[in-house]
Amino acid sequence: MLSFLQAIRAINLLIVGLTLYSCWFFTANFLDNSLSFFPSIDFFNLIFTTILITAGGNLINDFYDLEADKINKPKRVYISHKISTQQALAIYVLLNLGALFATYWLCLRLQTLLFLWVDILVILALWMYAFKGKKSGLPGNFLVACLTALVPLLAFFFFQKAQIQPSVSTDFLSGIAKKYGNDWYFIFLAIFAFLFNYIREILKDLQDIKGDQMIDSHSLAIEVGEHKTRLILRVLLSFSLMILTIFILLNLSLVKIVFFLPILLIIILLVMAIFTFNSTSNKVLRRESLLLKLIFLLGISFPFWWHFFA
Repeated sequence: MLSFLQAIRAINLLIVGLTLYSCWFFTANFLDNSLSFFPSIDFFNLIFTTILITAGGNLINDFYDLEADKINKPKRVYISHKISTQQALAIYVLLNLGALFATYWLCLRLQTLLFLWVDILVILALWMYAFKGKKSGLPGNFLVACLTALVPLLAFFFFQKAQIQPSVSTDFLSGIAKKYGNDWYFIFLAIFAFLFNYIREILKDLQDIKGDQMIDSHSLAIEVGEHKTRLILRVLLSFSLMILTIFILLNLSLVKIVFFLPILLIIILLVMAIFTFNSTSNKVLRRESLLLKLIFLLGISFPFWWHFFA
């Protein structure tokens, strides 16, 4: 059981679920007080199906990445060692079929086929990435980042199709909402998810350079070299830092300073990440990857901060 959870990356799945719940919590707490903090059965279904499809994507990625993983992370190869390739494929099919059946039920409830079509396209995109896209380098990284950004947008589409069209119900965020619209958080989170996962995918390519060379991958680290890749990562992190700083400066007068506390923490972590990108050891690169994951967790925790400290 532990091997299975490690193969589907249970911690990453938890983050996916928390991202969607963050969107629900934001809506229930700041936009529509008629909603319970506990998700409706339909929204829980959306969380469940998204997790199933992501788990399937992680599994099929490991299946096609088997030879490279034996070099890059030999102690964390689960398929063929603890789970047979036949079992992995069978579980992959079951996860996706389960997700599609659950999504079809959701579509019947909401009287739209949008989520079914989205799920089918995402399943195909994840398979294509695992089969060939990972070797393509930046295009594959871009695809994964786009799929990650889709997660908060699924919540936005859900509220639209469920005919939940709330307006700001608290003074705390009224200034931001008037300036950017009631749906600003979903868009902010999607951009945030895209940017940091794009950076993290490039960082993972830097970690996996030895195994990727064996499978003829065209990752950025292989194409331009490790030094230039680190420089590009610093530029992307600095760009993220600049965006968040500008966002704070432009909106200081609109909300209480407590609104910016989690953003300030992210800025501090970003500065740490930028100045520690100077080592070639995998241990340091793994620490950088965990730091980026922590930054993303802080990003999806915004509504909880605002609820308890506003």
